[in-house]
Amino acid sequence: MGFLGLVGGVIVAVWLSDSTLKELQKKENWNLTIFVGFKSIDIILLLIASSKYSFTLAKSYMSESLKIADRIHAISFGKFYLQVFNDQINPKEIKEIFRDWNINYQNNYFSSQTTADYDPKLIEKIIELIDKVRNKNS
Repeated sequence: MGFLGLVGGVIVAVWLSDSTLKELQKKENWNLTIFVGFKSIDIILLLIASSKYSFTLAKSYMSESLKIADRIHAISFGKFYLQVFNDQINPKEIKEIFRDWNINYQNNYFSSQTTADYDPKLIEKIIELIDKVRNKNS
């Protein structure tokens, strides 16, 4: 839903910019030109935010899929072990062998995420850039 909201914001911003550009072609107005510039910056920021959001979500899903693949592998190996050594082991030994298998005490990746994972911190980066330019000019 978050990604769809970001993409919807980009679509609305592009649509509004297109309608504004039609009026800008009729007559030149600096206020309108500045407004279109800010809308363009808004579109770029929304695209950056959606790409960051997509990357973080993909990272989460990849982590979960790797965890599931490990579980499938452990279950397959356990099935193989039981097929090979079924006649030679008793139930107590089976419980002892499989006691620590496939136990992962980590929470899933989605629950461990914070808002800092999604926040591109653009304002802080812009402030750093301005400070670097000031220091270079000094």
